[in-house]
Amino acid sequence: MRERNKQFSFRLYQSELNKIKAKAKKCGLAVSEYIRNCALDRKVMEMPCEGLRSAYSKIGNVIGELQNYSDSEKEIAILREVQAILLDLYHGKEVTAIGDNQDMADKVWSVSSHKVRK
Repeated sequence: MRERNKQFSFRLYQSELNKIKAKAKKCGLAVSEYIRNCALDRKVMEMPCEGLRSAYSKIGNVIGELQNYSDSEKEIAILREVQAILLDLYHGKEVTAIGDNQDMADKVWSVSSHKVRK
């Protein structure tokens, strides 16, 4: 098993450290892991907001319940599509049309609070 046994330190201002700590926390990472991922050009993403996680989970629960019924394939497919849309929003992809509702399709949905670093 590989072991991280090398240490590297550098100096920074308290304000810089505070920003790094806040960003690492938003991503659900330790500070060292956050810095390592940024320095190695790995994808670093903020954790999804509680509302997005909750909606995705609840849709999954409904899908699980619907699988008990033999005539629910159409509804399950729609719910899986909604889950895919939520994931696209989380990953910063623009979603311009949601479902068959014309009022909803006229709106552009985005998650501006969730930033993606590539």
